[in-house]
Parts: sequence; structure tokens; C-alpha cells
Amino acid sequence: MADHEIRSASQTGPASPTSITFAESITPPKVGTPAKPSTPTKPEDLNLADSPPLPNNRFAFTPAQLNKLSTLRTLAALDAFGGLHGLAAGLRTDLAAGLSVDEAGLDDTVTFEEAVAAGRERRKPKLTPLPRDGKKGHDHAAAFKLEFGGEQKGFTDRRRVFGVNRVPRRKQKSFLQLAWIAFNDKLMFLLTVSATISLALGIYETASAKDEEGPRIQWVDGVTVVVAILVIVFATATTDWRKNQKFAKLTARKEQRDVKVIRSGKTQNISVHDLLVGDVMHIETGDVVAVDGVLIRGSGIQVDESSLSGESDLVHKSVAMRAKGDEVDGIASLKQSAVHRVSAADPFILSGTTVNGGVGNYLVVSVGVNSTFGRTLSELQNDVEPTPLQQKLGKLAKQLITFGVIAGFIFFLIMFIRFLVKLPTAGRTPSENAMAFFKTLILAVTVIVVTVPEGLALAVTLALAFATSRMLQDNNLVRMIRSCEVMGNATCICSDKTGTLTQNKMTVVAGHVGMSDGFGEATVGNSPGSLGNASNSRASASGEEGDDVEKKATGKSTVPSPPASRDTGPRGLMQSLTDEVRTLIKDSIALNSTAFEGADGKYVGMSTETALLDFARSHLGMGPVNEERDNADIVDLLPFDASNKWMAIMVRLPKDQGFRLYVKGAAEVVLERCETILSDPTASKEQGGSGLTSEELPEETRAELRETVRSYAVQMLRPVAMAYRDFTDPNDIFRDLKDPTSVRFRHLFKTSGLTWTCIFGIKDPLRPEVIDSVRQCQEAGVLVRMVTGDNFLTAKAIASECGIYTAGGVAMDGPTFRRLTPLQMDIIIPRLQVLARSSPEDKLTLVSHLKKMHETVAVTGDGTNDALALKAADVGFAMGVQGTEVAKEAASIILLDDNFKSIVKALLWGRTVNDAVRKFLQFQFTINITAGTLTVVSELAGDNIFTVVQLLWMNLIMDIFASVGLATDWPSEDFLKRKPHPRRAPLVSITMWKMILGQAAYQLIVIFTLHYVQSNIFTQTMVFNTYILFQLFNQHNCRRVDNKLNIWYQGVLRNPFFLGVQLATIAGQMVIIWKGGQAFDTVPLDGPQWGWSLLFGVMPIPLGAALRCIPDRHVESLFRFLGRVLRFFKPAVMLLVPARFSKIKRKHNLERRQSRMSTGTSGDEEEEELGRLEDWILHAGAVLRRPIDYGIPGYADL
Repeated sequence: MADHEIRSASQTGPASPTSITFAESITPPKVGTPAKPSTPTKPEDLNLADSPPLPNNRFAFTPAQLNKLSTLRTLAALDAFGGLHGLAAGLRTDLAAGLSVDEAGLDDTVTFEEAVAAGRERRKPKLTPLPRDGKKGHDHAAAFKLEFGGEQKGFTDRRRVFGVNRVPRRKQKSFLQLAWIAFNDKLMFLLTVSATISLALGIYETASAKDEEGPRIQWVDGVTVVVAILVIVFATATTDWRKNQKFAKLTARKEQRDVKVIRSGKTQNISVHDLLVGDVMHIETGDVVAVDGVLIRGSGIQVDESSLSGESDLVHKSVAMRAKGDEVDGIASLKQSAVHRVSAADPFILSGTTVNGGVGNYLVVSVGVNSTFGRTLSELQNDVEPTPLQQKLGKLAKQLITFGVIAGFIFFLIMFIRFLVKLPTAGRTPSENAMAFFKTLILAVTVIVVTVPEGLALAVTLALAFATSRMLQDNNLVRMIRSCEVMGNATCICSDKTGTLTQNKMTVVAGHVGMSDGFGEATVGNSPGSLGNASNSRASASGEEGDDVEKKATGKSTVPSPPASRDTGPRGLMQSLTDEVRTLIKDSIALNSTAFEGADGKYVGMSTETALLDFARSHLGMGPVNEERDNADIVDLLPFDASNKWMAIMVRLPKDQGFRLYVKGAAEVVLERCETILSDPTASKEQGGSGLTSEELPEETRAELRETVRSYAVQMLRPVAMAYRDFTDPNDIFRDLKDPTSVRFRHLFKTSGLTWTCIFGIKDPLRPEVIDSVRQCQEAGVLVRMVTGDNFLTAKAIASECGIYTAGGVAMDGPTFRRLTPLQMDIIIPRLQVLARSSPEDKLTLVSHLKKMHETVAVTGDGTNDALALKAADVGFAMGVQGTEVAKEAASIILLDDNFKSIVKALLWGRTVNDAVRKFLQFQFTINITAGTLTVVSELAGDNIFTVVQLLWMNLIMDIFASVGLATDWPSEDFLKRKPHPRRAPLVSITMWKMILGQAAYQLIVIFTLHYVQSNIFTQTMVFNTYILFQLFNQHNCRRVDNKLNIWYQGVLRNPFFLGVQLATIAGQMVIIWKGGQAFDTVPLDGPQWGWSLLFGVMPIPLGAALRCIPDRHVESLFRFLGRVLRFFKPAVMLLVPARFSKIKRKHNLERRQSRMSTGTSGDEEEEELGRLEDWILHAGAVLRRPIDYGIPGYADL
């Protein structure tokens, strides 16, 4: 809401920065006694004027002085600046109109003393001409550029002195730093040391060799290993650098948001990074405060400062000035006392806090690194926590590392023993013996390098980086990286209705005023007095089966058909009203609203409010909304709250006629608070009317109004009602004891008798794509639930139309849901599909209960009170268009278009990330098993198959190349045709193990056969070439991790990274075969040899198709048989297990027992619990097939 909404209408001259609250207009509250002093006793002792001056400063204050104000936050400190007016004078701004959009460079200045004097005397400050010193001054203006985003026009001196609203982020690691990190891997470092020693020995041997002994190439092995290490290091660094660049762009996008400021007297949206010291900024419920400032005017502002102070209590903010310009009682006494922590009046707004209630405007005094949050953020640049998938992969990697190190150590020990045995008879020189030893050491380390899955972390990080950047194109701004992968396994989505399932393009299509006829095709014949009994409407509001909701939504069953009445149309009806009634409705719409008019004439704000404002402009003759608010003496207001379903505003009537309270909100909520109704809104004074006439609201008319609300709801219209109440001298009982400057509107609303004014039906069409999106979720095994604050019947009708509410489902309203016992929730929630008239607390309860039932829950929210549910959910989606900043801060993903289709896209990308990791695991485990087995067996047999350099080339293929190729696939619609993976599902499924072991067995058989049939240099090269081709074609095979045969279902050409990896592998392999020579221990192959290599290499593709045809249940049965065999030999194996592993097992068993104790279950109790769970499942299945009654209203027949 703009500042005009709370400005006094009595201003005739320049806009006054002060305001009068409702409570102040009755009797000024007394301020409590100040606390005892703990700091200097006079404001002058703060030494604000002694701060180091800034060169060429055009303002009265420096950032250091303003920082003292934000740090002390005392009324005495504020008074030392000359109060709020002194701050404005020193910052050269206007408390009402804000900064001037025409401000560029400033040619004069104001002193500290003059600003303070001008503030205390309530006058404009005297400016001192300060001509720029020629070229130097010009350089200041021209040379100033923003640290981010280049140069920006205007406010040159203001930006130069106070800075911009950006906090420099931690500098990204350079390419060389990333290369150093990759090189610092322990195994890589050990390999480098060994290779360096080997290279030194090779150079020594080359230098000391005689010419007749052949070519001097002893150094080649060492050089080749070093080069291979450098290639791996720089390839890893390149991949990490690209990943960091993507995350940096995502972080910058997450920080971007718009805020409302007043410049040149007009409210406008600007980027949060464009906020400047001296701006007048607007805040309202749900905002996250971006910069520090001092409150100018406001109503009922409550701020959560727990992020700064750690205290959970809300802090009430109030203005430190009176309507006539005098400070609040207390500042005068503080001048003679010590600086005092604000207790009664706290006007200081701090960045990083959240607004939990109220609206207002405040003067910005610190931005960027000078603000409270900016200083904290600069000191706290924490690393991103690992995601659940990364943690799971980390555990798997540790297990594989342990296995690899043990295998490598055993391999080295055996080879070293063999080396020692042969040492006396080898006939080698000492340098040759050392060379042989280091070759053995290098080979052992290489076995570990090949076995250790270094690419696991890289694969998941790459998949997340590519997914999050591409999700941004699908209107999903990922704030928490973990949510991307978690969303892939979501089992249910709790979605809002407005804007998410509907188009959020609201239009007033129906309405009634008082007792008059209505307009709109949806309401013909539904005027009060013409409708039948509505006694059955409440009975259905508790909960219903899905079988009959379609009939009610289409008007084919219980909705009564009233007698026809006259539909005059909106313009005809509005013109037939008296001037007083038209003005009443116009003011109810224009004043009681937080929306504002943009530069293009369109309204910006909540869609319900913009629809009503459009209606008022078209049919009620409403002028510019800012002028309407300027012409009203607005005393106080209470913004819309999802928990209350209403909003209100207090206005002082002209000519001392008292006050008027305007109320707008959900029709059924407002109706229950009304005692009277406009009797004849079309009868003017000339016709015998008396302007606004009302009469008591009898129960018959109240029932007819309920039926009108019901008739709107079943036709998918949002019923919004308006009411008012006039009074002259309210009691002091309405004053808020916690904040004496505001009124307890809730008390006014709940206890006072309101007069029913009108009701409007607002239409919000369903999004055309939402039906298909809901169907896709259901096919993917994801249950969609509608959780909305809208009317029960409206929610059911829309849920039926889009396919959420189906036969056998349950619809319920919030009050009924709150009365459920835990046992009733266990039975009902699995079938719950619609929860209407729900509060944020209901949403939180539903999410918490679903998680207890081991569901993976995604939830949408847009309000401040939705923050708890968004945080509690596994994945929280905040609305980017309609959502508050608090909701966005609590969410893990922001929907930039508020569209349900974007949630489906997030689900698709989440499954893509999970599949990418599984693809990589399937490929890497295959190469780990085969490469490790071939190397160890052949070396132990005394005839190695692969050299060290060849193994490092394989490591490059399986780690860097495979992670890039397999982790960057685009999503496929086929991912939405399978059920989500359970929470505790293993990363490697039975289907994957079937493929891994089958491919590994084939590759081992072929390689061992080729190697031992005829062992020569040509055969060894062919074996190496065939093995690389195995991996090349197996990458295609690993692009699917299920049993479907089409491995090119996604289209290979869609992924340029995969094609690039394939081409790079082929090109590298051809160069190695043709030109590798001594370095790779290869020789060129002829045509037939290439043909045989290609024939063997392509076989993994048809083999994969054959393996996919084997039912998984047979493989699972084989694993179970092997498990029984292992358990048979377990006693013998345990005798061989070292004591260390026995301790680990005992520790694991101890942790399990402690976990059972914490949950109150023992081992026997676990079995009993499983038995009870099975009984419960059988019982639930039985009760869902017969009528039951759990004592829930409206649930006699589930």
C-alpha cells in the first residue's frame, strides 16, 4: 500500500510527513518511565558530528554516522539527528514525496548543524553552494559506476557517498585455484609423487644408457603419467569452473526482487538493488526488510527481529512524532536522561527482519554493506550444505574408497613380496630395481584411483547445476539446491487454488447490493428475498464424497433454483443506486485496498483487489486511486490476513461526523459479523429515502444471503462481501495495550455490529493446461491435494473440473479438519483431496501428518503465515507473483509464474537429476568391476593387461567424460509414467545390478579370452581398444536405468554434451592407437583388427536389450539365494573378521538400540509394531469399503 493510503486528507499545503492514528485522535497514551542510563547522558555526547568527514560530501551525514543510528536505535540518537525531519533534511529528501526522479549530481551541500536545526524547527535547510572543483568534481560523477551491473543514471552523488544496496559476495575460486584443489586429492598427490620419482629415475637411466642398448626412452613412462595427471586435473577444474558459473548466475537471480518506493510523490516498483539512502520505502505484512530505516508513518506494524536478536517475541513499531510535529512524549525527558533503549516508541526498521503485521512507510538510512543485514552477511559467507543425494553418495563413496584402498594395499603387498622374492635373481642395477619398485607402487595407486569413484560427487553436482539453470527457464527459481532432487521423489502435492490452478485474471461478473436485485448471469434470481431455504448448505461444508460434487458443480442436483428476477447488468445496477451508496461502495473498494495504480494505468496488487478496482473505475466513476486515498482522512488499517479472511480500514468522516470502519473479506465470514443490512440502496432522498438506510438483518434474510454465497461458490465464483460501521466516540477498550498507537481492529470486527453493504462474485478461470498437468501427476504416482482458503463449494467445483477431486475422495473444510483426532486423520488424510477454508495452521498440520506417514510432501504457499508449512514440507513452493517475501524466504523453490504446470516441470527435473546419478552409477560400477578385476588378476598372473597410462585414460573416461555426458540429459515425459522411488530406496536397484553384473561378465570373458589366446603387442593393443569401445557403447546402454528397450528415447541429438563426450573419446582413442607408441604401449591396428574391436565393442547394446528382458524377480531370487549361502558361512567368516570391524558392528547395533529407545520401541516391540501396522492396513482397507462413522460432523457415510 502506498503512502497516500495513510496520509491525512486535511493537508492543504505541501504533503505533511506526519499522520494521526485512531488511538491518538481519542486520547494520547502515556509513555512509560525511561530505563536507567547505560550510555552517555546527553545526545550530544554521542559525538555524531565528530565522525570523519567524506571528501566532496553533498549531504549532512556520513554512512558511519547513520550506522551509529542503526546500531544504537534510541530516541536520543534520533533526536541528535534533529529527529525524523532532521534526517530528511540532511539526506536531502522529502518524507512525503520521497526522492526526486530528476536528481543527478548536486551542486550544493548542507551541514550537520544546519540539518539538525532545520529538523527541530520544521523548516527546509539552508543549502551552501559548493561548486565542484572543475575537472575533479566531474571525474567523481563520471567515474562512479556500480560494482554490479555497470553504470546507472541519476543519483550520482548519493550513490557515491552512501553506496548501493548490494553486498559483495565471496569471490569465486579462479580456474587455477580449482585446478589446485583437484590436484590436492591425496591419491592424485601420491600418484604425482610416484610419477615424479619414476620420471627422475627414467631420466637418469636414459642419461646413463649406452647407445648400443637401443633408443633412450626410459623417461617416457614418467612423462606420460605426469601428462595424464595434468589432463585429469585440468579437465576436473574446467568442469568445476563451469558448474560454479551456473550457480553464481542462479544466486544472482535469487537475490533479485522488486520493492515499493515513493519517488516524486508516486508509488513505483523498483529493483531492491536500486534502493538508495533517502528513499521512502513501503512495507506491509509479509515483507522481508531490505534496508535500515526510520518509520515515517504506519499502522499496527509488528516485526520479527529474531534473526538479529534471537528473541521470538514480535516487536511493535510506532512513529516517534505527533500529528502537530511534536515528538512523542518521552523524547523531551530523554534529553535530560541517558540514552535509553526504546520501549514505548520504537521507530527503527532493521534489514533482515520480517514484517508480520501492519503497513507503513519508512525513511531509508543505510543500504548494502552499511545496513545491519549487510554487515552480518559480509561476515557470514557460509558454504552450501550437501544435498541428501550428495550425502547418500558420500556414504557410498566412502565404502567404495575403503574397498579400493584395501584392494590396492593387498595388491601392492602381493606385488612387493613377489618383487622381493625375484630381487636376488633379477640381475638388475640398483636404479632398475628402484624403477621396478616405483612402477609397482604407481600401478597399485592407479588401481585405487580407478576403483575410487571420484566422479560421483562431480556427477550429482553437474546434474544439479544443469537442472537448476534449465529449471529457471521453466519458471522455477531454485533457492535450495536439495529441493531439486527431493522433488523427484515427491508423493503428494498440496497446492493452492488461486493463481496456481487458475489464471489469476479475476473479473467481477456478479453482485448484489443490500436488498436490491443483482447482476450477472451467475446470480440471476439469487437476490435476497427470492432464494429458497439454504439450510442444507452448511451440512455439506464439513466433508463429502467425490461422487456428488460434480452434480453440484454443474447445478444438476441440490442447489435450489430460485424464481427469476430482474438482471439489470452491472452498469444499470450501479446507476440505480443512490449517490451515498455508490460512494460507500467506491470508498470500500478504493480505500480498503493495498493495490496501487502503475504508470501504465493497470493496478498492481492482489488479484482480488485489482478486479474490484477495475470494477469501481468502470462502473462507479472512481478516479485515480491515489487521489481517492489522498482525499480521505485515513486513520488506521489492517491488511488482509489469511487466518482472518478479511481486511479493514478506519476513516475519519468529514465535518466531525465521526469515524467509519470499512470491512472487506470472505462473504460467509463477514456475514456472520453483520447485524443490519442496507434496506433500500436505490431510494434517494428525493424519493423519500435518507441516503444510507439500514434495517435489522433477520434470520430469513441471512439464510437467503448464505444461499447467494452458495450459488456463487458452486459456479466457481469467489464471493467477496463488504460491510461498514459508523461510530462517533469509541471506548478506550479498543486500544491495543501492547501498542498504544493502534487499535484492536479484530476486537472491533468481532464485537461490533456491521452493516451488510454488498457482495460480488469474482471469476477466476481455470488454467487450460492444469487438467493435463494434474493427470500427469496422477500417472506419476503423485497425489494432488487442493488446500485453499476459498469457499468450500468453490474449491470442490474447481477441484472436480481439473481432476483433483475424484470418486472416493474426501473434501473437507478447515474447521472440521481441526476437530479430527489423530486416529481419524490416519484414516481420512490418505483420501483427502480438497481442504477448503483452511488456515495456514491447517496446512502445517496436514504437511506434518503426511510426513509422519512417510510421504514426500511438496506444498505451495503465498502468505506470511504459510512460512511454517513451506519450511516443514520436503519441498516448499512460494508464489513469485502473489507471494510475500517471507513466504519466498521460507520456500525452497519460487514459482515465477505461480503456475501449477511449473510444479510438474520441477517434478520432471527432479526425476531427471535422480536418473542422471543412477545412469552414472550404472556406468561407473561396470567399469570399476572390470578394470579393477582385469588389472589385479593379470598383474598377479605376471602378465599385465593395461599399463598405468591406459588406466588413467580409462579413469578420465569414467569420471570426467561420463559425468558430463550422462548427467546433462534433458527430461523425458516417460519419467512421469512411473511411481516415485521410496524414501529409503537404494541408489542401485535390482534392474541396475542386473545390467552391471551382466555387462561386467561379458566384458571380462571377452578381454580375458583375447588376452590369453595370443599375447603379443598387436593383441594387447586390440584388447585395450576393445575395452575402450565397450565403455563407449555402454554409455548408450546406461542412458536408461529401467527395463524398457529404447535407449535412445530422449534423442541423442538433443544432448550436445553427450555427443561431445562420444566424439572426444573416439578421437582420443584413435590418436592413442595410431600415435600412442611407447607412451601408451600401443601399435597401429589394421582394418580387420579394428573391425573385430568394433564388433566386440558394440555388443553391450544388444546384450543390454537381452538383460532387460530378464524379469527382475528372477535376479532378486538369485540374490536371495546368495544371501542365504553367505549367511550359512557367516560363523566362519566372523572368525576371520578383524576386531576393528567387530567394534564397528557393535557400535552400529548400539546406535540401533538407542534409536529404538528414543522412539520407545524395542526389538520385540518393532516386530509387534509391524504386526499392528499390517493389521491396521487390513482394517483400513476394510473400513474404506463400508460406511463408517467416526463421530465427525458430515462423515456419517465415508
